Amino acid sequence: MTTSDEPPVPDSPSEVTKATFRKETWTKLQAEGITTSTSIFLNRIPNFKGIEDAAQRFSETEEFLKAKSIAMNADKAQEKIQYHTVQAKKTLLIQIPLLIRKGFVKAIKIPDDFPEDDIPKLTSRAAIGVHGKTVQLSEDRKVDIVVMGSIAVSKQGQRIGKGEGFADIEFAMMKKLGMLTPDTIVVTTVHDIQVYDSLPEELFKDHDVYVDLIVTPTQVIRVSPNPDRFEKYGLNWSLLSSRRLKIFPILRQLREKDVSAGDTSELKEDSDVEYRPRRRRFPTKNYRARPRPRSSTGGDGDAGDEREERAPRPRRPRRPRQSKSEGDEDGAVSGGDGEGTPRRPRRPRRFTGSRPGERKDTEGEGDGQDGEYRPRRHLRGRLPRAPVDFSLRVSNIASDVRVRDLKNALAECKVRPVNIKWRGQNGFALLHFARTGGQAGDAPASVDSIMAALRDLKVAAAEGDGVNVEPMNAVTRIEVTDEITSV
Repeated sequence: MTTSDEPPVPDSPSEVTKATFRKETWTKLQAEGITTSTSIFLNRIPNFKGIEDAAQRFSETEEFLKAKSIAMNADKAQEKIQYHTVQAKKTLLIQIPLLIRKGFVKAIKIPDDFPEDDIPKLTSRAAIGVHGKTVQLSEDRKVDIVVMGSIAVSKQGQRIGKGEGFADIEFAMMKKLGMLTPDTIVVTTVHDIQVYDSLPEELFKDHDVYVDLIVTPTQVIRVSPNPDRFEKYGLNWSLLSSRRLKIFPILRQLREKDVSAGDTSELKEDSDVEYRPRRRRFPTKNYRARPRPRSSTGGDGDAGDEREERAPRPRRPRRPRQSKSEGDEDGAVSGGDGEGTPRRPRRPRRFTGSRPGERKDTEGEGDGQDGEYRPRRHLRGRLPRAPVDFSLRVSNIASDVRVRDLKNALAECKVRPVNIKWRGQNGFALLHFARTGGQAGDAPASVDSIMAALRDLKVAAAEGDGVNVEPMNAVTRIEVTDEITSV
């Protein structure tokens, strides 16, 4: 439920933390060529080879067949499980970060007569936001199975995730809202290499969620049930800071209700900054980087490393610049000792066009002969930008949408702007439209016709049922900005 104990960096040999097992597991997956990632990511759920077999094996378990509602996050590693859930006509609840932090999830349940060939289109990451229905977290939506991603897991049910603590918070939040019961089953799908016989018990606290079912491509491991453990899961406000409450607006609402009910527990101090680590990527085998010096006494290197400290690489002495002496003749230059040495003539600099303010007929300059001026040609494949007639703003875009998804959705609506200014990380994009071909005699595009065509724009929305499209005031400097991506 809280953040990770420390940033996921390599640990010293004398200290064993969850980050130790994250690095160890990722290293084994990478060495065996099991993960589909080309690099090591300590803060990402591995998408391993054989995930289809694990998802198929899970769909054949007794727990899956009895379940009516299954909740999981939108990780790539869970995409096959999402497909089997929708195919079995069960209710799928997708925990999209921007939504669940506000108390909403995406729900997908297809009718019985839905074409089976179209089911994969509903479970892709881009299509979930389009076809899923945004519903509020409430006790009316009971969850039978919660699927959680794992980097490492033990046969006793101990689970090590990405280290950010969001999965535990979301689990405790759904329990607080009455969506989970003691009969709710926690499932994880991993590769056999990710399964440990045991993990240190001291690494896990009461708020850490244990799994009940471990599914690999080759086996199903059922953990011995512990009914008392479910009662310990919950929102412990003393472990959460006001910084966390800013990230989760739904937590602020639950906090206010508890305070009104007489809860006097204090929040965690913000001085101990809750750390959300950046995804650290280890370099690939072909990456050649200069090794950092390691110290046997600790310091900047790993503690306890007995290797000798590397001496800094000596720099090559810089060659002094030579300038032409006033008394030298015939191109002789003066060196450091005052003696003249012949100097290699400098290659003339090529220049293919004129700079602003320069004369075109300057003698001896330019790319042509006898001062002939040759204008700079446009780069291959690039055309001058067309003047912008009007612009539209598409807002409320989900964070997992990419610019190619927007382009595909525009193509389905038969709308083609001349330029797109993409700001997906901020939840909006600007569409710029101009006369056909950018010629003065062409008829301008109609704002009303474009707005009508974009009514059915299928792009995942951050909130509500769809994105918002509205016209903008004309921007005169759009034509020269480099931030616009051509369609």
